[in-house]
Amino acid sequence: MKPKDIIRRNKTSLLEILSADHMLILNKVQEHGIITDREYNNLKCINNKNVEGHLGELLDKLMNKGDETCQDFINLLKTDAMTKETFPNLKSIQWTVGNSGTVSVQKKSNKSSIRVNLLLEKHVTTDRPD
Repeated sequence: MKPKDIIRRNKTSLLEILSADHMLILNKVQEHGIITDREYNNLKCINNKNVEGHLGELLDKLMNKGDETCQDFINLLKTDAMTKETFPNLKSIQWTVGNSGTVSVQKKSNKSSIRVNLLLEKHVTTDRPD
């Protein structure tokens, strides 16, 4: 399953969990370069939206940016210490595929390839131009 699909599948749970401190997660995605400063300012200044509305816009923006961005977001949620401390219920999110596999997208440094490991039965490598 693609990272974008994992976020889509868990969107309602993510909205509920991240609502505890929506500005922290918005600041974290900007801090980690997952969204641009312009995107940050646009998301921060949305009028007439409640907390879930702001988070819904953020998740939609990330999914529209594609799988690499979605994987960066998933990695942030799984590894950032402050994020894990602030949102302990993220442990309840199922980041796995099926019963035994996980999705991992890693950008290799100084190379233009993304390796997608589906720990089910296959390993797929896709080369992309820069």
